[in-house]
Amino acid sequence: MKIAGYLMISILGLSAMACNGGGKQEQVEDVQVADNPDTQANEQNDHRTQTRQRQYFLQGEKLYKSYCTACHGAEGKGLGTLYPPLKDSDFLDGNESTIACGIKYGMTGPLTVNGKEYNQPMVGLTQLTNLQIAEIMTYVYASMGTNEDAFVEVKEVDEYLKNCDSMVQFGNE
Repeated sequence: MKIAGYLMISILGLSAMACNGGGKQEQVEDVQVADNPDTQANEQNDHRTQTRQRQYFLQGEKLYKSYCTACHGAEGKGLGTLYPPLKDSDFLDGNESTIACGIKYGMTGPLTVNGKEYNQPMVGLTQLTNLQIAEIMTYVYASMGTNEDAFVEVKEVDEYLKNCDSMVQFGNE
C-alpha cells in the first residue's frame, strides 16, 4: 500500500509538471522578466532624474522670486517695454547658452523677443553658482516655456558658461 501511495504522488507530481510546461523553465523566465536588472536600473534612474528635476524646479522657483521677479515679473510677463517676457518667449528655445551667460554676467545691447526690441541692460548675478543658474533655468523653461518636463543640469550650465567671453552681448567688465 505504501508503494502505491508513493507511486500515486509521483504520478500526480509529474502530471502537474507536464501541465505546467516543465515548471522550472517557465518559472525562471518569469523571474528573469520580473528581476531584469536593466529594467530596474532604468526605472530607478528615471525616478532619480524626476526627483532631481523636481528639486531643481522648486529651488529655481525660490531663486527666480528672489532675483528675477523685479524685472521679469512673478509670472514672467516682463516689464512693459523695459524688460522682455520669459513666459511664452520665442527667445527661450535654442538660446540656452545665451540665457545662462546672461544670468551670470548680464546683458547689454538690443534683444528681440516675440518681435519686440528691448534695450535695457540686464545686471549679472555673478554671486550665483552654476547649480543655482541651472535651477533657475529649469524653473523658467518648465514653467514659462513649452516643455513642462524641462531639466537643465548643472553640467550643461558649466559648458554654457565656458563660452560667454565669445558673446558680444555679455561683458565680464
